[in-house]
Amino acid sequence: MNHRPIASIRWKLAALCSIVTLLVFVLSTGTFLFVFDLSLRVIFLVEWLNFPVLLWIGVIVNLIGTSAGYIIGRNMKERLEELDDAVYKYGRGHFGHRLQIEVSSKLDEIGLTALHLNEMAEQIERQVASLQKLSTKNVELLEQSNRTVVLEERQRIARELHDAVSQQLFAIAMMTAAILESDELGEGKLRKRIAAVEKLAETAQNEMRALLMQLRPPTLADKSLKEAIEQFLHECVEKQHQLKLHWELEQLPELSKGIEDHLFRMVQEGMSNILRHSEATSASVRLRVVDGRMLHLRVSDNGIGFEVSVIKNSSFGLKTLQERANEIGGVVDIISAPGKGTQVDVKVPIVIKGEIEES
Repeated sequence: MNHRPIASIRWKLAALCSIVTLLVFVLSTGTFLFVFDLSLRVIFLVEWLNFPVLLWIGVIVNLIGTSAGYIIGRNMKERLEELDDAVYKYGRGHFGHRLQIEVSSKLDEIGLTALHLNEMAEQIERQVASLQKLSTKNVELLEQSNRTVVLEERQRIARELHDAVSQQLFAIAMMTAAILESDELGEGKLRKRIAAVEKLAETAQNEMRALLMQLRPPTLADKSLKEAIEQFLHECVEKQHQLKLHWELEQLPELSKGIEDHLFRMVQEGMSNILRHSEATSASVRLRVVDGRMLHLRVSDNGIGFEVSVIKNSSFGLKTLQERANEIGGVVDIISAPGKGTQVDVKVPIVIKGEIEES
């Protein structure tokens, strides 16, 4: 069913029923002896197959109670696992999932809970549709206020240049000056310092490539999302020859403008993070449709990785990914560890363009 099976409830219920039936049998036997003024010894004299009939009755009653408890517990376990599986899927963004409810005039507590979960999922789907509709309107407003966006981008790029590239260039200048002024450097030390300068220059170059890539506006006006992403990834390969980049993009249904814009920008942000920080030699981008109701974007690399708990809340790029996913009702999972590379999974419920307009 899912990764968290409910294993013990059927056995607990079977044990409970066994104890209850045993108690009922003992009390019934005691009442019978009291009413008819009989002794326990007399009843034990009645045998079948050399075994007291009273004990036969006790064993049979107890087996019936235990079996009934096990069957009821198993049925309850299966229904609770369905609820647990639905809650897990909703937590992962699969709001299109629905619980199967038996049509009856009166539902029990588990059935009512399943009904409420289905109603909750439908309400969340409507809210996601409204959220994506709002996202589309925001994109349209964003296009109308292009000048403000350009100014903000310039300020951001200026900060990035100041915080990263300018400092690295300053370090290169200082190390180069130290090499030129020193008369006591041997060939070994000289090679080490030149190698350090080369490393800094390479880092600065990667920063510049990533920043220039972000300056390129998304070209979705005359292209589908798949075509725009493919063109962007081809440009990444041309600008970063050392990186082996593989991508797999499925044919997508017609999506709202807001979803397409955010997904494209998330691919841009993911590739920018790889080029600037990962030191990866290979990366992959995958965009596919899951069960017809979920978009799954995965950007991964084999770079240096990081501690997610430490970096996630302090990285501007990762925060941007999370914010963009939230704006279209999606979720982001980041899996990474030092030396193990990084994998970013984005899952977005699909709300078809026509459905957004109707909501």
